[in-house]
Amino acid sequence: MDRRLLRRAQLGTVAGGLSAGLVTALLWTPSLALGVIVGAVWAALNLRVLEGVIAAAVVPRDADRDLRRVFLWLLAKFSVYGLAFWILIVRPFPAVGMIVGLTIMLIALVLAGLTGRSAVLREATPRGDDADA
Repeated sequence: MDRRLLRRAQLGTVAGGLSAGLVTALLWTPSLALGVIVGAVWAALNLRVLEGVIAAAVVPRDADRDLRRVFLWLLAKFSVYGLAFWILIVRPFPAVGMIVGLTIMLIALVLAGLTGRSAVLREATPRGDDADA
């Protein structure tokens, strides 16, 4: 997985969450808007920690894997899930807001994938039958 894709998705999640939160605050209630913003920020944080786990755990064959670093990233990953679990139990705002924030992350991932794929294909060197075209 490309790190640039995850970074674009993280930025898109935060920007989309703030935008959706502002619109939600104007059209509905501020508590629901806070839920949307917190859901989007949580989703972006979750993507960042996932990126860290992948970078620490997936290394080239000739490189040594730092198990302490993998453990710390996994601990951070479980902490992020614990935070979401706590938010859903305490319910400082409607859970629907969190769901909308998480949905924004999915939309940002799809858009980041669609915009990044064409650039990668243009920069790729032709191989095999493509070299003759």
